[in-house]
Amino acid sequence: SYSYQLYNLATLYREQALYHEAKPLVRQAIDIQMELGSEHASVGFMIRTLADIYSGQARYEEAEQLLTRALEIFRNTLSVDEPVVGYVLRDLASMYIRLDRLDDAKYNLDLAFPIKNKSVKRARSSYNSHRNTDVKR
Repeated sequence: SYSYQLYNLATLYREQALYHEAKPLVRQAIDIQMELGSEHASVGFMIRTLADIYSGQARYEEAEQLLTRALEIFRNTLSVDEPVVGYVLRDLASMYIRLDRLDDAKYNLDLAFPIKNKSVKRARSSYNSHRNTDVKR
């Protein structure tokens, strides 16, 4: 859809640190998704990207608010131990460090660590089961 094309272009600009070009595109993509009633994980990813843009511009308070919103969306639409939840918690911790809110940073890292552990264990288990299947053939 058009909103995903805008989002992909915004992501490309963001990766090149062209934040002023990326920001209106990702905002427009979010607006389109919200008009469609799409309050789901894709909106969370778009909001997380916008937060990354603000962080790149040293606008940490605004980035923190956006990450908090993205986290809320992911927790409502995905499993609480989904890897992206851990990534957003880690991103929030990074914002809190920049804002000298070290207790908040530690709290978020403490929440993110078990999610990362589960993710690694699932990946290892999946790898081993595929490896064992290949060996048996």
